[in-house]
Amino acid sequence: MKIVEIQAGAAIVMQISMNGQTIELPTVSVTVQDGALVTEAIRINGKLLGLDNSAIHVNLMCIRENKAPIIFKNVKCTMITYNQKLHYKVTAFAEGFENNRREAFRLYVGCGGIAQLGLNKSAAKVLVKDVSETGFSFLSEKEIESILNMPVRLVFNDMEYNISLMGIIVRKVKIDEQKYLYGCRLSVTNNQLSRYINDKQRQNMANGRQGISDKEKGKIVAALSQEEDAPAGNVRRSNNTLLLKGEKKHRVTHFSGKREIDNVDRDERRKVFKNMYSGKRV
Repeated sequence: MKIVEIQAGAAIVMQISMNGQTIELPTVSVTVQDGALVTEAIRINGKLLGLDNSAIHVNLMCIRENKAPIIFKNVKCTMITYNQKLHYKVTAFAEGFENNRREAFRLYVGCGGIAQLGLNKSAAKVLVKDVSETGFSFLSEKEIESILNMPVRLVFNDMEYNISLMGIIVRKVKIDEQKYLYGCRLSVTNNQLSRYINDKQRQNMANGRQGISDKEKGKIVAALSQEEDAPAGNVRRSNNTLLLKGEKKHRVTHFSGKREIDNVDRDERRKVFKNMYSGKRV
Protein backbone atom coordinates (compact mmCIF):
# COMPACT_ATOMS: atom_id res chain seq x y z
CA MET A 1 0.00 0.00 0.00
CA LYS A 2 1.24 3.50 -0.85
CA ILE A 3 0.89 6.25 1.71
CA VAL A 4 -1.06 8.42 -0.77
CA GLU A 5 -3.75 5.70 -0.88
CA ILE A 6 -4.76 6.42 2.73
CA GLN A 7 -8.19 8.03 2.75
CA ALA A 8 -9.01 11.32 4.47
CA GLY A 9 -10.34 10.76 7.98
CA ALA A 10 -8.46 7.48 8.51
CA ALA A 11 -7.27 6.74 12.04
CA ILE A 12 -3.48 7.15 12.26
CA VAL A 13 -1.03 6.23 15.01
CA MET A 14 2.45 7.74 15.15
CA GLN A 15 5.00 5.36 16.69
CA ILE A 16 7.77 7.62 18.03
CA SER A 17 11.03 6.02 19.18
CA MET A 18 13.74 7.84 21.12
CA ASN A 19 16.62 6.45 23.20
CA GLY A 20 15.26 2.92 23.03
CA GLN A 21 11.75 3.91 24.21
CA THR A 22 8.62 4.04 22.04
CA ILE A 23 5.32 5.84 22.47
CA GLU A 24 2.23 5.66 20.25
CA LEU A 25 0.10 8.77 19.73
CA PRO A 26 -3.12 8.97 17.66
CA THR A 27 -3.96 11.47 14.93
CA VAL A 28 -6.11 11.62 11.77
CA SER A 29 -5.29 11.80 8.05
CA VAL A 30 -6.49 14.97 6.31
CA THR A 31 -5.46 14.93 2.65
CA VAL A 32 -2.69 14.05 0.19
CA GLN A 33 -0.22 16.68 -1.03
CA ASP A 34 2.83 16.39 -3.32
CA GLY A 35 3.08 12.62 -2.96
CA ALA A 36 2.85 12.79 0.84
CA LEU A 37 0.13 12.36 3.47
CA VAL A 38 -1.08 15.34 5.48
CA THR A 39 -2.26 14.58 9.03
CA GLU A 40 -3.45 16.62 11.97
CA ALA A 41 -0.64 17.77 14.27
CA ILE A 42 -0.43 16.16 17.72
CA ARG A 43 -0.81 18.35 20.79
CA ILE A 44 -0.25 17.28 24.39
CA ASN A 45 -1.21 19.62 27.23
CA GLY A 46 -1.48 22.45 24.74
CA LYS A 47 2.02 21.86 23.36
CA LEU A 48 2.59 20.99 19.72
CA LEU A 49 4.79 17.94 19.04
CA GLY A 50 7.47 18.53 16.42
CA LEU A 51 8.45 15.30 14.68
CA ASP A 52 11.15 16.70 12.40
CA ASN A 53 13.95 15.70 14.74
CA SER A 54 17.09 13.69 13.97
CA ALA A 55 17.02 12.16 17.47
CA ILE A 56 13.82 10.19 16.82
CA HIS A 57 12.49 7.54 14.46
CA VAL A 58 8.85 7.68 13.39
CA ASN A 59 6.66 4.91 12.00
CA LEU A 60 3.15 5.67 10.75
CA MET A 61 0.43 3.10 11.41
CA CYS A 62 -2.88 3.25 9.51
CA ILE A 63 -5.65 1.58 11.55
CA ARG A 64 -8.23 -0.34 9.48
CA GLU A 65 -11.60 -1.72 10.55
CA ASN A 66 -11.49 -5.51 11.05
CA LYS A 67 -8.11 -5.73 9.28
CA ALA A 68 -4.48 -5.70 10.33
CA PRO A 69 -3.00 -2.17 10.43
CA ILE A 70 -0.64 -0.95 7.72
CA ILE A 71 2.79 0.29 8.89
CA PHE A 72 5.07 2.72 7.05
CA LYS A 73 8.58 2.55 8.51
CA ASN A 74 10.93 5.49 9.12
CA VAL A 75 8.72 8.21 7.65
CA LYS A 76 9.74 11.86 7.41
CA CYS A 77 7.45 14.36 9.16
CA THR A 78 7.68 18.07 8.41
CA MET A 79 5.46 20.86 9.73
CA ILE A 80 3.32 22.70 7.18
CA THR A 81 0.42 25.14 7.22
CA TYR A 82 -2.76 23.74 5.69
CA ASN A 83 -6.06 25.65 5.86
CA GLN A 84 -4.45 28.13 8.26
CA LYS A 85 -3.52 25.40 10.74
CA LEU A 86 -0.34 23.45 11.45
CA HIS A 87 -0.24 19.89 10.16
CA TYR A 88 2.32 17.14 9.56
CA LYS A 89 3.37 16.39 6.00
CA VAL A 90 4.41 12.72 6.12
CA THR A 91 6.65 11.29 3.42
CA ALA A 92 7.17 7.52 3.12
CA PHE A 93 10.22 6.12 1.34
CA ALA A 94 8.74 2.63 0.90
CA GLU A 95 5.31 1.06 0.65
CA GLY A 96 3.50 0.08 3.82
CA PHE A 97 2.95 -3.50 4.92
CA GLU A 98 0.46 -5.28 7.13
CA ASN A 99 1.45 -5.60 10.77
CA ASN A 100 0.72 -9.19 11.79
CA ARG A 101 -0.19 -8.68 15.43
CA ARG A 102 -0.32 -12.42 15.95
CA GLU A 103 3.46 -12.45 15.55
CA ALA A 104 4.56 -8.96 16.47
CA PHE A 105 2.27 -7.23 18.92
CA ARG A 106 2.38 -7.59 22.70
CA LEU A 107 -0.11 -5.58 24.73
CA TYR A 108 1.03 -4.20 28.08
CA VAL A 109 -1.70 -4.90 30.69
CA GLY A 110 -0.35 -4.07 34.16
CA CYS A 111 -3.28 -5.28 36.28
CA GLY A 112 -3.67 -7.93 38.97
CA GLY A 113 -4.70 -11.51 38.28
CA ILE A 114 -4.83 -15.03 39.65
CA ALA A 115 -2.58 -17.80 38.31
CA GLN A 116 -2.87 -21.52 39.00
CA LEU A 117 0.47 -23.18 38.29
CA GLY A 118 0.23 -26.92 37.64
CA LEU A 119 -2.77 -29.22 37.93
CA ASN A 120 -2.76 -29.60 41.71
CA LYS A 121 -1.20 -26.30 42.77
CA SER A 122 -3.00 -23.60 44.73
CA ALA A 123 -3.78 -20.28 43.05
CA ALA A 124 -1.52 -17.25 43.60
CA LYS A 125 -1.93 -13.53 43.12
CA VAL A 126 0.17 -12.20 40.23
CA LEU A 127 0.65 -9.06 38.13
CA VAL A 128 -0.30 -9.56 34.47
CA LYS A 129 2.52 -7.98 32.43
CA ASP A 130 1.38 -8.45 28.83
CA VAL A 131 -0.69 -10.59 26.48
CA SER A 132 -0.61 -11.41 22.78
CA GLU A 133 -2.66 -13.68 20.55
CA THR A 134 -0.09 -16.43 21.06
CA GLY A 135 0.95 -16.03 24.70
CA PHE A 136 1.12 -14.04 27.91
CA SER A 137 3.43 -13.24 30.81
CA PHE A 138 3.02 -12.36 34.48
CA LEU A 139 5.07 -11.39 37.53
CA SER A 140 4.97 -13.31 40.81
CA GLU A 141 6.76 -13.20 44.15
CA LYS A 142 6.70 -16.99 44.21
CA GLU A 143 9.51 -19.07 42.71
CA ILE A 144 8.63 -22.56 41.56
CA GLU A 145 11.31 -25.07 40.64
CA SER A 146 11.10 -27.28 37.54
CA ILE A 147 8.35 -25.07 36.13
CA LEU A 148 9.12 -25.21 32.40
CA ASN A 149 6.41 -26.93 30.35
CA MET A 150 4.09 -26.79 33.37
CA PRO A 151 0.43 -25.98 32.55
CA VAL A 152 -0.92 -22.69 33.89
CA ARG A 153 -4.27 -20.96 34.03
CA LEU A 154 -4.36 -17.16 34.29
CA VAL A 155 -7.54 -15.24 35.15
CA PHE A 156 -7.90 -11.45 35.29
CA ASN A 157 -10.53 -8.73 34.90
CA ASP A 158 -9.88 -5.58 32.87
CA MET A 159 -12.24 -3.06 31.29
CA GLU A 160 -15.44 -5.10 30.82
CA TYR A 161 -13.61 -8.34 30.09
CA ASN A 162 -13.21 -11.42 32.28
CA ILE A 163 -10.21 -13.13 30.67
CA SER A 164 -9.27 -16.76 31.31
CA LEU A 165 -6.13 -18.05 29.57
CA MET A 166 -4.71 -21.59 29.46
CA GLY A 167 -1.06 -22.01 28.57
CA ILE A 168 2.29 -23.70 29.04
CA ILE A 169 5.15 -21.99 30.89
CA VAL A 170 8.11 -21.67 28.53
CA ARG A 171 10.30 -19.11 30.33
CA LYS A 172 11.23 -18.04 33.86
CA VAL A 173 13.33 -14.94 34.58
CA LYS A 174 14.45 -13.71 38.00
CA ILE A 175 13.77 -9.96 38.09
CA ASP A 176 15.03 -9.32 41.63
CA GLU A 177 15.21 -11.11 44.99
CA GLN A 178 11.43 -11.15 45.38
CA LYS A 179 10.04 -11.10 41.84
CA TYR A 180 9.96 -13.60 38.96
CA LEU A 181 8.70 -13.24 35.40
CA TYR A 182 6.93 -16.22 33.82
CA GLY A 183 6.41 -16.32 30.05
CA CYS A 184 3.70 -18.61 28.69
CA ARG A 185 2.54 -19.95 25.34
CA LEU A 186 -1.21 -20.26 24.81
CA SER A 187 -2.40 -23.86 24.66
CA VAL A 188 -6.12 -23.14 24.21
CA THR A 189 -7.57 -20.47 21.91
CA ASN A 190 -9.57 -17.75 23.64
CA ASN A 191 -12.08 -16.04 21.32
CA GLN A 192 -12.28 -12.98 23.58
CA LEU A 193 -8.56 -12.29 23.51
CA SER A 194 -8.26 -10.57 20.11
CA ARG A 195 -11.23 -8.29 20.90
CA TYR A 196 -9.73 -7.44 24.27
CA ILE A 197 -6.34 -6.62 22.70
CA ASN A 198 -7.95 -4.32 20.11
CA ASP A 199 -10.17 -2.54 22.66
CA LYS A 200 -7.36 -2.18 25.19
CA GLN A 201 -5.00 -0.72 22.60
CA ARG A 202 -7.63 1.82 21.50
CA GLN A 203 -8.16 2.80 25.14
CA ASN A 204 -4.41 3.17 25.71
CA MET A 205 -4.02 5.38 22.62
CA ALA A 206 -7.04 7.51 23.56
CA ASN A 207 -5.62 8.03 27.04
CA GLY A 208 -2.08 8.54 25.79
CA ARG A 209 -0.87 5.56 27.86
CA GLN A 210 1.90 3.25 26.70
CA GLY A 211 3.81 0.33 28.13
CA ILE A 212 6.59 2.62 29.36
CA SER A 213 6.81 4.75 32.46
CA ASP A 214 5.26 8.21 32.60
CA LYS A 215 8.75 9.57 33.29
CA GLU A 216 10.19 8.10 30.08
CA LYS A 217 7.17 9.19 28.05
CA GLY A 218 7.48 12.66 29.54
CA LYS A 219 11.10 12.90 28.40
CA ILE A 220 10.10 12.16 24.79
CA VAL A 221 7.19 14.60 24.84
CA ALA A 222 9.26 17.36 26.45
CA ALA A 223 12.04 16.94 23.89
CA LEU A 224 9.60 17.33 20.99
CA SER A 225 7.21 19.97 22.40
CA GLN A 226 6.77 23.31 20.67
CA GLU A 227 4.60 26.36 21.37
CA GLU A 228 2.61 27.98 18.59
CA ASP A 229 2.72 31.69 17.76
CA ALA A 230 0.31 33.59 15.52
CA PRO A 231 0.14 33.72 12.57
CA ALA A 232 -0.10 30.02 11.77
CA GLY A 233 3.15 28.58 10.56
CA ASN A 234 5.37 30.09 13.27
CA VAL A 235 6.29 27.87 16.19
CA ARG A 236 8.31 28.42 19.35
CA ARG A 237 10.33 25.40 20.41
CA SER A 238 10.35 24.37 24.07
CA ASN A 239 13.95 25.58 24.39
CA ASN A 240 12.63 29.10 23.71
CA THR A 241 13.89 29.28 20.12
CA LEU A 242 11.59 31.14 17.74
CA LEU A 243 11.39 29.53 14.33
CA LEU A 244 9.72 31.52 11.55
CA LYS A 245 8.67 29.43 8.59
CA GLY A 246 11.31 29.69 5.87
CA GLU A 247 13.82 31.45 8.14
CA LYS A 248 16.74 30.41 10.29
CA LYS A 249 16.44 30.07 14.07
CA HIS A 250 16.84 33.12 16.30
CA ARG A 251 17.58 32.79 20.00
CA VAL A 252 15.23 34.86 22.20
CA THR A 253 16.60 35.63 25.68
CA HIS A 254 14.38 36.81 28.55
CA PHE A 255 15.64 39.07 31.36
CA SER A 256 14.40 42.09 33.37
CA GLY A 257 11.15 42.15 31.42
CA LYS A 258 12.98 42.82 28.10
CA ARG A 259 13.78 40.66 25.09
CA GLU A 260 17.00 40.66 23.11
CA ILE A 261 17.80 38.78 19.93
CA ASP A 262 21.41 37.80 19.36
CA ASN A 263 23.02 38.17 15.96
CA VAL A 264 19.97 39.68 14.26
CA ASP A 265 20.19 42.93 12.32
CA ARG A 266 17.67 45.79 12.64
CA ASP A 267 15.48 44.77 9.67
CA GLU A 268 15.29 41.15 10.78
CA ARG A 269 14.49 42.24 14.35
CA ARG A 270 11.57 44.35 13.13
CA LYS A 271 10.27 41.38 11.14
CA VAL A 272 10.49 39.00 14.10
CA PHE A 273 8.71 41.37 16.50
CA LYS A 274 6.14 42.27 13.88
CA ASN A 275 5.04 38.64 13.80
CA MET A 276 5.13 38.37 17.60
CA TYR A 277 3.23 41.61 18.25
CA SER A 278 1.05 42.23 15.22
CA GLY A 279 -0.04 45.88 15.04
CA LYS A 280 2.45 47.09 17.65
CA ARG A 281 5.24 49.37 16.41
CA VAL A 282 8.73 48.44 17.62
